[in-house]
Amino acid sequence: MIDKLDKKITLGNLIPAILEDETNLQSFIFFLNRLENIRRPDDEIVSVLKDYLCICENIPVKGKKSIKHIDDRHVLYCKENIGFVDAYKIETIANAVLTKTEVKLLISINDFKRRYKENILSNDIWGEKYRDIMNKYQENDEIIEFISPRWTWKQLCGRSFVVLERNGTAVTAIRKSMN
Repeated sequence: MIDKLDKKITLGNLIPAILEDETNLQSFIFFLNRLENIRRPDDEIVSVLKDYLCICENIPVKGKKSIKHIDDRHVLYCKENIGFVDAYKIETIANAVLTKTEVKLLISINDFKRRYKENILSNDIWGEKYRDIMNKYQENDEIIEFISPRWTWKQLCGRSFVVLERNGTAVTAIRKSMN
């Protein structure tokens, strides 16, 4: 089990542990696809992980990919249909996979608006819920995407939420999916 506070744990340590174990890899792919709201082929996700390993070890990345630095994090662009995956997201998912826990991904209000633009503009009950988060958001609040561990989905008790937290207390939440 990985200690989340251990400063020695880096992406360079986490990625091989994901790539070398099929169960870990499938859990990683499951979480990433849920967070991205898009199904990506396994080999493309493995390619992204291997590219990140190259970045961690300062090895040039080959092919039609570009790397940009945003807020001291690497952002890797691969093909048009993949978009980008940032180091924070990979690190968060990898930690959740290796510790067999849920993913809790902190997102900014701007990321929330970008990622859920269609939901926000929707004129139904779901649109109201997404707009409610935007209307209640205050400075220093946190928006967290939560996805329960993969085993909970296999046991038909999985769930995913977007939660607006203020001072550690949930202000409002949207249940994205549940099985």
